[in-house]
Amino acid sequence: MSEHAQLYFHTNYASTEGRYRFFYRNPSHSTLTDLRALGFTGLEQGFTPFLDGDQIDYGSVLGVKGEFKNDMSYDISVGYGKNELDYFLNNTINQSLGLVNGEPAQMDFDVGGYEQEELNFNADFSKALTENLNFAFGAEWREETYIVNPGEFNSYQGAGSSGFKGIRPEDSGSFSRDNFALYTDVEQDLSEDFLLQYALRYEDFSDFGSTVNAKLAGRYKVTDTLTFRGAISTGFHAPTPGQANIQQTITTFDGSTGLQVEEGLVPATSELAQKAGGTALKEEESVNYSFGFTSDFGESTTLTLDFYKIEVDDRIYRTGDIAVPDTTNTISFYTNALDVEHQGMDIVLTSGIDWSDSISTDVTFAFSYNEIEVAGQTPVVTPTGESITPVSTSTIEDIENNFPNERFTLGTNTHFSGKWNFLLRANYYGSHYDERGTIGAAVDPSAEVDATIYVDMELGYDAGDNLRITLGGSNVFDTYVDKIGEGNANRLSVGLPYPRRSAANYEGASWYLRTDYSF
Repeated sequence: MSEHAQLYFHTNYASTEGRYRFFYRNPSHSTLTDLRALGFTGLEQGFTPFLDGDQIDYGSVLGVKGEFKNDMSYDISVGYGKNELDYFLNNTINQSLGLVNGEPAQMDFDVGGYEQEELNFNADFSKALTENLNFAFGAEWREETYIVNPGEFNSYQGAGSSGFKGIRPEDSGSFSRDNFALYTDVEQDLSEDFLLQYALRYEDFSDFGSTVNAKLAGRYKVTDTLTFRGAISTGFHAPTPGQANIQQTITTFDGSTGLQVEEGLVPATSELAQKAGGTALKEEESVNYSFGFTSDFGESTTLTLDFYKIEVDDRIYRTGDIAVPDTTNTISFYTNALDVEHQGMDIVLTSGIDWSDSISTDVTFAFSYNEIEVAGQTPVVTPTGESITPVSTSTIEDIENNFPNERFTLGTNTHFSGKWNFLLRANYYGSHYDERGTIGAAVDPSAEVDATIYVDMELGYDAGDNLRITLGGSNVFDTYVDKIGEGNANRLSVGLPYPRRSAANYEGASWYLRTDYSF
């Protein structure tokens, strides 16, 4: 726009279609036995519903940045984004629709969908007050809108489509909130080697109130090749409009019988939830600690090591199935249930190797170790004084053990003649436990899932000054995590031989072709 001002704009649009397989329904499933009573003789082997999702995601940001005459820099922008997700449940049954010409009346359903919309205004300013002191401040206003779209009538009539009962009109709607924030940040060089940063942020939400958070960070340069760094800060996560307002019916498993059951999810402030002890959600709060160093070895090798601990209070979780007093209903809802502690370390090693004038390789090794511990639980208290534990012991065991403590990636990216590159990456996931069963139980214990390594490859070519073509594969050797069968608690009866919550996927290899054009 001028020597001291720049106008910028960026946008993205993505359309995605995906399919998720639900649990297998065996021939004795209630959806089939109800139809058999009407004379239906098909689907003798049972069936598996497919949840298909059509997703559109787009966003744009328009802004201006530059410097005022007093050398204060600024960046002012407006951004808008939206994600739309439409669900279709196929190859399933709503037994309440009966039979037509001896066959299920309908097996494919539009069950509704969800939208998330955000509008953001940001203004950031920064000025060096002295050679050793920089002052920054800014403001933000954001509006979030969560939209629930109903499904077709047949998807929620009666029993509803098995697996995902369609969203009813009374459960749909649009839910919005806005928030306003102010922050200030000071960076100060106490000496040539010692830097401190102080930051403070105030934020006010229209639906639950305000919060103030602070940060103190420092960096000390010991030598030209060794620097220590550390930080302590507080944080928060506001309950989303979706968590506060979602209402739906899903198929899950009864913890005692292992049978599939229908469970209702309602807002924590709804009449049914309040009878079961539900209260308005509040923000999750955290205290974060980190300490580490970065060190250079030679001209092209850097090592960083950081230790961290994050203490989260009032973490929002969904309750288990709770019986509503004086009714026949069982419900669940989101509540500020748990205090959770995360601690661990991250190691990153990067290096470069020049094989010749035209061939070089970048090497990256990243290792993380992370432990999760549930430090406490806040009970749900009903109006009559009954205290209910919202998160079961088995779920807490899963939170602490379903994901591996160790994880690393080792990658190389080799460049040839300025036009070609070949990327090779190994992804390691440590051992962990399946969600089914109890660890160490005498009968059908939870299975330990062994460590696994996936290998990714990618070959890229610059076809011109503006065009790049890339062929790649994920998990190219078609590796799978352990199957879980007899001798351990398992889900073979519903067609799932793999751990459902493994950090490593159980989909096998996938391949892609990508083109990038710049202009």
